[in-house]
Amino acid sequence: MNPRILMALPQMPQDPASGAARSARTTAEIAAEAGFEVRALATTATERGAKTPPLEYLQSLGLEVNVTPPSNRNRREFRFTQRGIPYTLLDTGTFGVMKWEPPHGRQFDILFDRELETFEPDILFTYGGLAGDLRRHRRARLKGCRIVFRVANLGYLQRGFFDHIDAVLTPSQFLAARYRDAIGIESTPLPPPLDLEDVIAAERDPIFVTMINPSVEKGVFFFARLAEELGKRHPEIAILAIESRGVAGMVVEAGLRGGFDLRRHESIMIAGAVPMPRDIYTNSRVLTGALGGGGILRPRGRRSFGERRPSAGERSRSAGRQLQRRRVHLAASGRPDAQDAPACPRRSRGALDPRNRETSLR
Repeated sequence: MNPRILMALPQMPQDPASGAARSARTTAEIAAEAGFEVRALATTATERGAKTPPLEYLQSLGLEVNVTPPSNRNRREFRFTQRGIPYTLLDTGTFGVMKWEPPHGRQFDILFDRELETFEPDILFTYGGLAGDLRRHRRARLKGCRIVFRVANLGYLQRGFFDHIDAVLTPSQFLAARYRDAIGIESTPLPPPLDLEDVIAAERDPIFVTMINPSVEKGVFFFARLAEELGKRHPEIAILAIESRGVAGMVVEAGLRGGFDLRRHESIMIAGAVPMPRDIYTNSRVLTGALGGGGILRPRGRRSFGERRPSAGERSRSAGRQLQRRRVHLAASGRPDAQDAPACPRRSRGALDPRNRETSLR
């Protein structure tokens, strides 16, 4: 009999703005396809800067969601099955990934304990290092669960944090070596799992120089300067930013801090987060970013930038259906955070300050 796996996450596994959530969900799906019995418990918290009502978003994915109505003490609960995995999601409202625990942690703990009692998982597959996460780790251990912890960043470099963890997964040799050298933790480096149906575009019309998640930690200042120079020197090249934690206002403010206003360029566009990466790749000629030294990745395309093409405005109108519904020019996004981004002095603390992130993205 294959082990039973409970995936417990502090955010929505279907969050289109989180690579960690997507990788964890795909890992669970692969286990389910291999014959493991998998269930999932999570919240509706998201890293997206622009929020969509969670029920509306889940239904837009084609999911049949059973809703447990709220009571005087409890929030709504969503239940559905996706790719063979039964999900229970606690509706945490507008609270972000780091803020939902104080008001809603008690109800989530009750749901978690219920899964331990009724499902009796052999493995808890999880990530997150807040106090509530650690409490749940301890309760799972008391029930005989082995804990598999997924590390996707450098946020857990504290000695003693992994003392109760049975196995650690990292997405790269680099991250595995960093944790081993820093705190002596051995981990298993596995490349991020990919579901080919999610990431391969059936049709390609490569148009945009694209950045996903224009936030400070992902290189929004680099992107803003690149967009400014391309807008001035090569306005025929269309540029697209896909919102995630970073939103339109952060792109505008990054430019303003550099002394230029990106809203004057008609070639720069903004699109909301999409649930499938393939919808981004359909119309992207170049993916760009600056994380970890970063660089520029050019997907295979039919033409080079040196060849004669229609204008950015003409070409962008032919883009694929998914982004067509969401894409707007940066200068006309219709959002206060994009239209009214302040010309902040370099010493001021505005939307780009990580300490103000939760407020600035709402």
